[in-house]
Amino acid sequence: MQQDLSVWEIVEKLREKKGISKKILSDKLKMNYNYLVDLLNGRYHTKIDNEAMQSISTALKIPLNKLLEAFQGADIDTILLPEQIPPPPQETLTQSPITKEDKPITEEPITTPYAPTPSLRGGSPCGASISKIVPLGTRTPLFRIISGSKIDLSFNRPELWQSEIVSGNEFISLPSHSAEVGQDIAQHEVIAVQLEDYSLFPPCLSGSIFIVSLKNEPRIGDLVLLVLRNYRAWIIELNKMETDTVTFRPYNTTYEAIMVAQPDILGMYPIIWIKLS
Repeated sequence: MQQDLSVWEIVEKLREKKGISKKILSDKLKMNYNYLVDLLNGRYHTKIDNEAMQSISTALKIPLNKLLEAFQGADIDTILLPEQIPPPPQETLTQSPITKEDKPITEEPITTPYAPTPSLRGGSPCGASISKIVPLGTRTPLFRIISGSKIDLSFNRPELWQSEIVSGNEFISLPSHSAEVGQDIAQHEVIAVQLEDYSLFPPCLSGSIFIVSLKNEPRIGDLVLLVLRNYRAWIIELNKMETDTVTFRPYNTTYEAIMVAQPDILGMYPIIWIKLS
């Protein structure tokens, strides 16, 4: 059903209906192509702010008010129907002779007005139905890293998160985008990592927050928290796995891909939710 689709999955349905290629859409949105494909497939969950909503509206040539209706569960085929303009009321006119001073009447074109965009920043993540977001009161530990820096040794030890030993830890509360993730947070099986560099730009600016599952297994193409045995850490894309080595790739081409020997890896933890800075 329409209301069960994520916001980006709705964008994908609209894209297909409009016949716009994913490459053209990524160019218009100024987004990394692979990342956009993941969003459209429902793999990652981010927020849509006013600027992104306007960009999507322009790229798909759909008025903002119609786009918002689609996000709120309206039928996509109905959204894309041309707006019906009622005929003017019929009047009985008395025809008068045409003179040289008469000029042709030029009618103003009728356009569909754009509705103001409601702010979704700080609202629901795009991976969920807007009406089904329920904020969780559970505090989630927040760790900060720069690519290749060391992460706090308590990142995968829930028994230490509330301990005085690591009393300097920060905690944040995030909404859940699904029952599964909500259960993970409630059971302290996820952490939040704030990336303080531009290795995943675009689209992730420095300061973006990534929710990391400590129990799920990553797949090729996933964003992961990579932690080596010396506790150096990255948020990076899992690119290729071979018998002895694993290759990881940042989105930003000014950062280099890295190849790591399997024995040097402490853990690879998939990203399940992203809050763009």
